Amino acid sequence: MESDYSASLIAAAVNASVCEIWTDIDGMHNNDPRVVDKTVPIEQLSFEEAAELAYLAQNFTSCKYMACTVFNVPVQLLNTMQPTAKGTLIAEKQVV
Repeated sequence: MESDYSASLIAAAVNASVCEIWTDIDGMHNNDPRVVDKTVPIEQLSFEEAAELAYLAQNFTSCKYMACTVFNVPVQLLNTMQPTAKGTLIAEKQVV
């Protein structure tokens, strides 16, 4: 979505501590939850790992967050239907 790309650009421009992206699933999963039952959300990925998963799934997710990648702004993928779910943190380095 263009709004995700815009959020990425704004987060990078203001040097935000995190760019939150709210969607219909709770982060990136080990499989496509729209196709496979009982998938598990991945808690944390590096930008490189997220880009590889997006490439393998033929998904342009990583392109949406390119500005965050370049400016090292972590991206938190969250679920609008389950706001308490952890989601997936995509960052250059692991955050504990």
